[in-house]
Parts: sequence; structure tokens; C-alpha cells
Amino acid sequence: MLACIAVGFGLLFAVVYQFMPWPRVFNVTSPVAVSEAGIAMAAFVACFLLNMPLSVAQQVRVGYQEGYVNALFVGAGNLLGLGLVLIAISVRASLPVLVLAMAGSPLVMASVNGAFLAHTKPNLLPRLTLVSRRSANALMRTGSLFFVLQMAVVVGYTSNAIVAAQVIGPQAVSEYTVATKLFLIPTTLISLALLPLWPAYREAITRGDGRWVRSTFRRSLQLVIGIGMPSFALLVLLSDPLLHLWVGNVVHPSLLLVVGVGVWMIVGGVGNAFAMLLNGAQVMRFQVVVASTMAVSNILLSVWLTQRIGV
Repeated sequence: MLACIAVGFGLLFAVVYQFMPWPRVFNVTSPVAVSEAGIAMAAFVACFLLNMPLSVAQQVRVGYQEGYVNALFVGAGNLLGLGLVLIAISVRASLPVLVLAMAGSPLVMASVNGAFLAHTKPNLLPRLTLVSRRSANALMRTGSLFFVLQMAVVVGYTSNAIVAAQVIGPQAVSEYTVATKLFLIPTTLISLALLPLWPAYREAITRGDGRWVRSTFRRSLQLVIGIGMPSFALLVLLSDPLLHLWVGNVVHPSLLLVVGVGVWMIVGGVGNAFAMLLNGAQVMRFQVVVASTMAVSNILLSVWLTQRIGV
């Protein structure tokens, strides 16, 4: 099913690609950037679509509460991507090659993850004889809500960089991205800690173990605050030397931007804790409405506020 969906979106992107003014989308004007913008976007979309069927192995491991195994393969993919990106930079490769190095490396490790899963759990190998229309319809009903939810989240969270590029210019994207990456480690730690709770909540709710669900949810909120608050204080205090060590004098995010991103890290972590509980309880329609409202509100407010106060 995911492979068919990926092919469908690939055909749709191929039709839209030739009509999209990619240099205008990213607000770039240099000849090199103009010539590479569309190709780089196509490379990224190709990696994204290939990841859709390959991600099945990761979701199966989450269902088995083996998220730690996923973390090992994701970490290996990131290290591979880092090495390939450094090589691409050293040989002055084009932007599409950089995109493939960054986005393609996780695909390699996702394939290895799937092969390892098939080796250790051969009973999970897909077979055409096991295809069931009833199961497919049930998956599509639930999956379509998750898809709309994820698309709303993607639009809401990734539109900021495009808004900054359109309203201010490409240099604003660097400023915004560097500030957000400063808080990447605590944000990732919070996500890794919360993600396994999704299937655990589902199993407990199915058993009727409401006490465990309530106590675990309270502990998850305490975990977010316990990681988020010290990380926020430490990174804000050390932001200047850390950013100078990392990017030198090339990018200078303001203290207000750093504080804003840090606050968002904590708020987003709390929201993630709620999302794991709601996902486990399969409360989807409410989340779709909230996420869609968030995405639209974020775009409108981002355009309006960026014009007035900047990044």
C-alpha cells in the first residue's frame, strides 16, 4: 500500500514539477542556485517517497517496542550521511549531490534495518497470499487520518523556513535553521524517550489499565520538563560561544530568536507527550482538526509577524 501511495505521489510530483518556479519558491537569484533548486527538490522528494515503503520495518519495531533498534540504525544512517556530506563538500559537489548524500544515507540504513528484521523475524515477510481487502480498508481508514495529521504537522513545522526566505531572504533561513539546530540534541532525546509510549499506551488501553496510562503520562510530562528546562537554560547561556565554535562569524542568531526556539522546544515536547497519549488512544479526528488549524494559523501568523519583527 505504501509503495502504491509513493508511486502515486511520485507521478503527481512529476506533473507539478515542470510548472513550479522553484527559484521563486526558495527566493534564490544566483545562476547556480537557480539551476540547481528544482533538481535538488526532485532529489529530496525521491528520497522521501522511497522512504515510505522502507519505513515499514521501523514501524513494525515500534509495535514490538524495539525503538532502541531503530535508534541504532538511524544513528548509523546519520553518521553515514555526515561522512558523505563532508566528502561532497570537499570535492565541491553540487546541491543535488549534497541532498542525496544527506537524505539518501538514511534510506540505506532503513533497507539494512528491514533486511535484519526479515532475517530475525521471517514470519513477518510480506506475501501476496496474505493480502486482505478488509485489512487494507481498515488500514486506509486509520492511515488516511494519520496521513492528514502528518501533512498538517509537516506544513506547520516546515513552512517557517519558506516564509523567512520569501519575506526576508535566504540569509534569514540560515539564521533560523542554526538557532533551531542548537536545540536539536535535547529535542531528539525527548522524542526518543516519548515515541515508545505510543504502542505501550495502546496496549495498556486495550487491557483497560488506566492507572498505568495516567501514571506514565504524568511521568512523561515530568521527563519533558526535566530535560527541557535545564537544556534551555544551559544552551541559552552558552549560545554565543557554542555558535561561534560551530559556525564562526557567518551566522548570528539573535538572543531573542535563541530564547524563542528554546521555549518552543519545551512547548513542543509537552505537545509531543500529549500526542503519544492521543495516538495510543486512537483519538485521531480531534488531532487532525487541531493540527490543521495549527498549520493554517502558523502560516498566516508567520507571514504577518515576520514582516514586522523578522525571524
